Amino acid sequence: MSTNEECQLKLTSAFLPLLNVSQTFEESEGMVCQKFEMTTVRLENMKSTLVSVAELVDCLRSKELLYQKALNRRCQNLQIAEAEVDLLGDQVDKLLTLLEKIYVTLHYHAPELQQYLEVSNILELITFWS
Repeated sequence: MSTNEECQLKLTSAFLPLLNVSQTFEESEGMVCQKFEMTTVRLENMKSTLVSVAELVDCLRSKELLYQKALNRRCQNLQIAEAEVDLLGDQVDKLLTLLEKIYVTLHYHAPELQQYLEVSNILELITFWS
């Protein structure tokens, strides 16, 4: 072997690990770029999904507010209706008490009022509804 060939062989053997390292870096760079692109695509997909979810959450929050207002309004209406029913019940009780007093009074005076047919009819109605 000549000195020229020996020098070339030494240079080749000296640079061969550097070439291997360079090739390994190029392959790694390609894999990193590919993974970076895949990650970027995944992030963009997640971003669009997140935007859709955020819009859905906003929609649900506004519906919740609307339903909450409707529920509050119905609760208030129910409370008003309960108060009205209580008042009407009190009025019915008072009217029943008055009707009982009328009945007792008419029944007490029934022998004297027998000549009046209307009084007998009223007594029968009061008895029927009591």
